[in-house]
Amino acid sequence: GIGLSGAGASAENYVAITTAAYVNGDGSKGVKGKSITITADDISKISVIVGAASMAAGLGGSVGGSFSIGVGLARNTIRNDVRAYASKADTLLHARSGKLIITATENATISATASAASVAASAAASVGVALTGAGASAENIILTNTKAYIEGSKVASNGNLEITAKAESTINATVIAASAAAAGGTGGVGASIGAAEAINLIGYSDKSTRSANDGLVTAYISNSQVKTSSAATIRLLADNTATINADILAGSVAVSGGAVGASLSGSGASALNKVATKVRSYISGNLSNSIQGGNLDIDARDKSIINADVKAASLAATFAGAGVAVSIGVSLAKNTITSEIESYIGSGAIVTGGDVDIDAFEDATIHAVAVAASVAGATGLGVAASGGGSDVDNIISTVTKAHITGADLNVSGQVNVDAEDVLTTSAKVATANLAAALISMSAGGSISDLTIETMTQAYVDGSTIVAGSLAVAANATPKAEVESLGVNAGTLAVGVSKADVTVRPTASADIRGSSTNIKTNSLSVTANVKLPSSGYSGNAMATGSSGGLIGTDATLVSVTNTSKAEALLSGGTFDIDGGSFVGADTQTRQRGEANSIAIGGLAAGASTSNVTSRTTTTAKTGEGISFEGKALTLRAEGNDDNFADTLAGAAGGLAASGSLANTTNHSRVNAVTGGTITLTKGVVSGANNT
Repeated sequence: GIGLSGAGASAENYVAITTAAYVNGDGSKGVKGKSITITADDISKISVIVGAASMAAGLGGSVGGSFSIGVGLARNTIRNDVRAYASKADTLLHARSGKLIITATENATISATASAASVAASAAASVGVALTGAGASAENIILTNTKAYIEGSKVASNGNLEITAKAESTINATVIAASAAAAGGTGGVGASIGAAEAINLIGYSDKSTRSANDGLVTAYISNSQVKTSSAATIRLLADNTATINADILAGSVAVSGGAVGASLSGSGASALNKVATKVRSYISGNLSNSIQGGNLDIDARDKSIINADVKAASLAATFAGAGVAVSIGVSLAKNTITSEIESYIGSGAIVTGGDVDIDAFEDATIHAVAVAASVAGATGLGVAASGGGSDVDNIISTVTKAHITGADLNVSGQVNVDAEDVLTTSAKVATANLAAALISMSAGGSISDLTIETMTQAYVDGSTIVAGSLAVAANATPKAEVESLGVNAGTLAVGVSKADVTVRPTASADIRGSSTNIKTNSLSVTANVKLPSSGYSGNAMATGSSGGLIGTDATLVSVTNTSKAEALLSGGTFDIDGGSFVGADTQTRQRGEANSIAIGGLAAGASTSNVTSRTTTTAKTGEGISFEGKALTLRAEGNDDNFADTLAGAAGGLAASGSLANTTNHSRVNAVTGGTITLTKGVVSGANNT
């Protein structure tokens, strides 16, 4: 008998909305009210479930065959533009007694489930063949642009002036594929494949193209005059949250029986998750740009999260007098967060008032799990081969800036310029392969690569600041931890487990520019690379084991930290009534552990662990500065803690093992004074490294 079956389901959803609330021009008399609120708000949701199931059976007769395929596909896109603004209100936009509020809010959510199942069964007196495949895929894209702003206007408010752009983007993706084949007869052949894939993109229009005009969250005042009461606060906030949750599962089973049998099974699960955001909050312009009032708060924030769980399982078994079973399982996860966060007062801005706070903050997290399991078995005069691998690649790359550039500030309070990154990535990777037969082969690998690269900058450039105090601070806190595990068993068993961690943060705080003039009671410029609240800056562990007549296993671990912290007075003129502090601090902790065990008549095991720190810490006054003050303290401190551990073991008739653990520390710590410095109490310089 012959059985044929196929099923397919697909869904495509597209949302594109433009939402705007605005004042565009105000006539000869202006726009006035007790309070003024301009709000643009969008909520967009896509929820989709796609499923396909197929079954075929070919039974009876001399020859039987069954063929089945199931496919489930989903593609979803949200592309929205939300704006709230006041533009060309050049007479007067006036909130006479209350607040003036401009708010743009975007909330975009995609929830997608794609599944496919396929079963084929065949039984015949002579030859039975069953072939089946199941594939499921989901592609989800969110591209949004959220802006709140005042441009080319005159604005007055007796109460607070609040400009807020806020965006939330969320993708929840679940993809499942399952396939099973069973065949029997004098000769039986069963073949099955299951594949599941998810592509989730925020700020990317396709797998490799970052969209220049999407993934933007912006709050700003440009080319405008703004005045509030001295008791009021002017606040600009650009706030973004991006979240991807991906759960991917693929399974495949192939079974055959008879005098002669062959079973072939393969499963693959993969996830590609990418987030790209640009969040900016600022005041700038070169046309009568004057900001007068109480306190000024300019804030840009991003929180990006990726959670990926990818699993694949494959089983091939033949119950025959002579047979072959081959099974392969593969699990892949690639996750990337790329962001640009910027908060600033820019060229042409003139600011008077109380306290000024300029903050840029990034909080990025990637957590990934990749697991692959493969089993192959054959009875009688059988041959079995099992192979598989898991691979995780996590990348966090950010640029976070807070600065004052080409501006004029004359305020009575504190001026704080702060940039901060908190970056965390973790992964658990596991592969298990088992082959059982008269002759069996098993091979697999668990590979992971984690990278954190960030530029955290806080600076003043080409500006005049008269204030009670000035503090410029850049802080970076990286954390990358991974565990790779591999197990292989068969007559011939080969395994490789590899874990790499690279941490490259730069924290830079600087006051520069020949036209910069600073007059305050106190001055602080600090740059810090910090330890996480728990764990390590970089931590990698790899464990592998192989067993069989011939067993070989290798584990390779590499952890590298090239942190840099620099606090600088590079240029400008300084008149500081009190004390001044310029300090840089780098604190790192690295750990690498590699374990390898091989068992067999012929066994070999090898492990290597390399842990390296190359850090640079600098506190410096440049040759181009002119500094007058009461006291100046320069301090540079560095502390690098490296630990490497290895274990290699081999047991059998002929066994050999080797291990190598290596730690390297190349660190530079400098406190350097230069330029023209006049002090009433003196200068203190210190550099320390441990």
